[in-house]
Amino acid sequence: MKKIAIVLILLSAVIFAGLKGGLWYFTKQFIDNKITEAKSFAQISYKEITTSLNGQAALKGVKVFIPLLDETLFIDSVQLVTPDVFTLFTLPRQLEKQQLPESLSLAVTGLQIDMNGNIMKMRDNPELPPGPSEIIAALGCGEVYRIDTNALKKMGYDTIIADSMLHYGYNAKNKQIKFKLSNHLRDMTRFSINGEVNNVENFTSVVADSPQAKLGKISLESIDDSFLERKNRFCANENNSSVDQYIDKNTRLLQEYLGSFGIEFGDGLVAAYR
Repeated sequence: MKKIAIVLILLSAVIFAGLKGGLWYFTKQFIDNKITEAKSFAQISYKEITTSLNGQAALKGVKVFIPLLDETLFIDSVQLVTPDVFTLFTLPRQLEKQQLPESLSLAVTGLQIDMNGNIMKMRDNPELPPGPSEIIAALGCGEVYRIDTNALKKMGYDTIIADSMLHYGYNAKNKQIKFKLSNHLRDMTRFSINGEVNNVENFTSVVADSPQAKLGKISLESIDDSFLERKNRFCANENNSSVDQYIDKNTRLLQEYLGSFGIEFGDGLVAAYR
């Protein structure tokens, strides 16, 4: 009886090791194939692949070179979380068949963008007019018409580091996806979007411009992580004023700017904005 127990334990260990090794090899083969397919527009390398029998796979030490931009991005890790190991194994085939798994989470940790790189320089193009959010951010900020890389450097930023996570759950019976997208720009800001998409038939309904899929309820949450404090100090200095004086000026100019579009701020919104 003792020998049988030992054999069963050894057999279980071999099966476990085989499953774990097979999952790692399967994941590596799939990722390497996708990296090869992307070679024409991005050269991707990584240091390590990890997998787990609870349905998780991760790439660590990722480097992405984009020839078109002559820019290299560094990422600490990219992690995919599925409901179970079976979903992880069958995910490529499900996507090929346009099927949506019950749930998925994708997390990108430690994406680094060099402040002196070409991606950031693109926003400094003087021929590119600032968008509404850029105009609002720079109102009352001295001669600064947009918060560009030069302004960000003066605020103390030399690298943008971002952590992002996308999670969704799919109810096939109701043809509905509920999702959450969160992003944290370290030492800058945090924001998250919660929402739903209705009439979702398959994977194409989500990634393509499908007339059937309809966006449902959306909620947005934004939390400052020192960016506003840094920007207020920077703009006050550019405006040769105190921080309170800058905020007063920015608020007044915002009301005037929105008023030009017929948008009026009530006292409560003005107080909340301040």
